[in-house]
Amino acid sequence: MKKLLSLLAATGLVATSGSVAIACNKNKDADSSTEKKDLSVLETKELGEVTGTSDLPTAADLVKAINSKNKDYGLTSNDVDLDGKPTTTSAKLKAKDSSTKFTGTVEVKYTYKKDDSRANFDLSLVSQVIDNTGQGALARPNSFNIGYLMVSDIKDQTKIYSDLDRFIGKVVDKAKLLYPTVTKEAIMGMINIDYIDANGNKIQNGVEVASIKGSVKDGHADDIDKIHAVGTVEIKIKEYKKLSNFNFNKNLGELSFSNPSDLDLSKEEFLGMFKTKNETAIKDFPYDQLEIRDFSLEKGTAKIGVQINGDCSQEDIDLTFTIGKSAAQFNLSSWTTYSIYYPFIYDDYESSGDLKNRIVDYLYDVNNNIEFWQKFSSDTGSYLFIGQKAASDDQSTTTKDGTIDKSTFVADFESIIDINNKDNSNTDITISFKESAKDKYQGYTLVGSANITKEPSMG
Repeated sequence: MKKLLSLLAATGLVATSGSVAIACNKNKDADSSTEKKDLSVLETKELGEVTGTSDLPTAADLVKAINSKNKDYGLTSNDVDLDGKPTTTSAKLKAKDSSTKFTGTVEVKYTYKKDDSRANFDLSLVSQVIDNTGQGALARPNSFNIGYLMVSDIKDQTKIYSDLDRFIGKVVDKAKLLYPTVTKEAIMGMINIDYIDANGNKIQNGVEVASIKGSVKDGHADDIDKIHAVGTVEIKIKEYKKLSNFNFNKNLGELSFSNPSDLDLSKEEFLGMFKTKNETAIKDFPYDQLEIRDFSLEKGTAKIGVQINGDCSQEDIDLTFTIGKSAAQFNLSSWTTYSIYYPFIYDDYESSGDLKNRIVDYLYDVNNNIEFWQKFSSDTGSYLFIGQKAASDDQSTTTKDGTIDKSTFVADFESIIDINNKDNSNTDITISFKESAKDKYQGYTLVGSANITKEPSMG
């Protein structure tokens, strides 16, 4: 029995010794995995040609060259400082005390060449864009929320990054003349972003962010052709109001556009009509910040949203509408385009009452400007005055007679038309519709001006 116990004990001792040996080897491996690299034993210290934008190489220039000559070396600007002043042929680098990967010092040799073909791009320019100052003001997409980057969620760093990406995209589009080789992708690819709280501390995701700091990533300063990125940027952020909190009327019903063939004008009118349909119920909304993102008169659909960096989140508002009958535009300015002569009065007049009757008579008579009235009736589907269709011998089955009574027009004359040179001081006068008369008659808009040449009396 004693022999058996001795044998078991011996076996246990052997097993224990083996475990200790294995554990020691594991600890040794763990120690070796965190062991710092000694810069002095750098394999390739002859770096060849080193380029940079300064008169002498920077630590970042040398780090880039070292990693290029020593595959997978993994050195960064956060690991080393220059030890003394570099020259155009050599420099000494020393590991920072804070470096977890490197220790010691190393002297490297090279031939330095200043690259004058690259212009400095200072990240502080982005701050100027945010603050609407200096050169940055030229690239700012709009004047909304100056001093802040608006974001959808101040606790979600992924969303903050996405909002920054969108804003930089708008800035780059507007700054093409200043920096034609710069792209949004290149800028976002070269910048390291830190998220900062109200106390100035770096924070992890899920904590409220007060600002973001951007700096150039190691080895990425020359990512953009002919550009060398330098500097840092700090941007304050603020959270959007949620667009979903506003209960808009999204079916706008029947809308009338003054000139549906003019798409830009129709879009402008549409935003105004959206505001009219909603502002009574929703007063605290930035209607002036809206933009149209998709618009179809044919389908009666539109997508609108708040412009970049406006007060509200960036999702679409989907709208529907139908098109009502457009108002027919009677434009006096177009009269001379289609007439070989100006309207004119055949003899002297003695009173303004006589003059207004003569003017109305002249406008009423289709034969005084046949081409104008043909185009007007063709474009709008009707004439202006009652009785004009018959006076024109128009045989069209689709064109309608006008709806404005001639005598009513004469009675309204002073309230809708201005007359220049009413005192008869020379042979020409100008008539123009007043702004207040634009929508005087249902179904028509009255705009523009025209000259009238008065022929002197023969007596």
